[in-house]
Amino acid sequence: MRLPPTVFPELGYCVYCGNTKDELTKEHIIPYAINGSYILPQASCSSCSSITSKFEDKFTRVNYGQYRLNKNYSSRNKKKRRTTQICHIFDEGNKNEIEVKFTDLRGCK
Repeated sequence: MRLPPTVFPELGYCVYCGNTKDELTKEHIIPYAINGSYILPQASCSSCSSITSKFEDKFTRVNYGQYRLNKNYSSRNKKKRRTTQICHIFDEGNKNEIEVKFTDLRGCK
């Protein structure tokens, strides 16, 4: 369940690099992907937003994908939501990858 957003006063500068000249966008204090609802308006420049978005996307999909799916966390792209996880299997020094459905994995419910 997503809480209603809590919006703090505008900062007017990038919280990461201090930029005040470029257009600024909102920044979630806790990432949206893990149901963050605290928002700092005008708090991230496009350059820093691009960096944090890539990190958050990879982190939340790879590390918390199954958990987010099981908890029905919000997603901006429900049609693109992953339903599988790549697992690495090591057998006698050989690395193999298998794709496993989240519904087949255990431990994150």
